[in-house]
Amino acid sequence: MARGAALSAMHQIRAYRGLDTGPLVAELESLAATFDPDTDEAFMALIRAYDSLASGDLRAGSIAATRYAEVWPQGVVEGYRVATRAALWARDVQMARDGLAAFERQRQHGGAVHMTNLTFGAGIAALEGRTSEALSMYRDALRGWQELELPWDEALAVVDMAMTLGPDEPAVVAAAPAARTILERLGAKAILDRLEDAMSQRARAGGRASAAARARERASA
Repeated sequence: MARGAALSAMHQIRAYRGLDTGPLVAELESLAATFDPDTDEAFMALIRAYDSLASGDLRAGSIAATRYAEVWPQGVVEGYRVATRAALWARDVQMARDGLAAFERQRQHGGAVHMTNLTFGAGIAALEGRTSEALSMYRDALRGWQELELPWDEALAVVDMAMTLGPDEPAVVAAAPAARTILERLGAKAILDRLEDAMSQRARAGGRASAAARARERASA
């Protein structure tokens, strides 16, 4: 069990860095097969959740993380945290609401827990179109993560902003460079790719708008 927990943590780091996780997964599968069925399911659900978040298979990631939280009582906080974030990145507001509600039901305490609630609440507000409220909450959340000296969580909050508010929002444009620096320093290439994908939506949208404008010009000529 202790080795399985250690391998799971190593897997998360490798997945978020965009590195090969195949050998770790193979060993985890072998270990998990010796556990009882619920423990086996929990370990493998967590592995699927991390891989899915890193690769961008976001709804699958949220479902797997939720299942991990349901099956493994010791993992409810991490499970619902990953589940809610994946739902936000998928822009599935109902799934995000459900994940945050489950996270809050755990009645955890502390600065990081409060900032997590605030960060996810900001994402839900953004998806619901309450942009001014979301911006205010994100501003407080980023300041909070900085005061807690938790740059990884700060960077993830910026990815949340890009996913929920969109790349054209000035606050997202302003926050993205610091997040890039953090993710590059940590070697979190897979998460950096998620940020860059979100920020590149602006370029793709601009290209589509230009193409549409050219088509209208040709049609009117």
